Amino acid sequence: PFYEAVGVEFSTGLKSLLAKVPKDLATRQELLTRKIEQLNQILPLLDNNLGHHLLASYRSFAKHVAKASGGFLGFFSIGTEESQLIDLPMLHDIPFEEEEE
Repeated sequence: PFYEAVGVEFSTGLKSLLAKVPKDLATRQELLTRKIEQLNQILPLLDNNLGHHLLASYRSFAKHVAKASGGFLGFFSIGTEESQLIDLPMLHDIPFEEEEE
């Protein structure tokens, strides 16, 4: 439900963002990586399991966006550069904590 609500204005927001980022791939990746890294300051402030699930959701969304950006019938649609960033390695893992009974 969250991504459905976000998706309503996602296309417009994405186009606006892409118009503002550098055209050079390396410069653009560096800028966006630094922006995403800022989440490392926020995610640990959340409940551990919420942070864990949110991070998993971000990684799943990144894969979905990468697959949707090209390719033939979804095959070979993730490029070499994307494959190195698709799991969002710039974000620190947040372990899932089992609930105590």
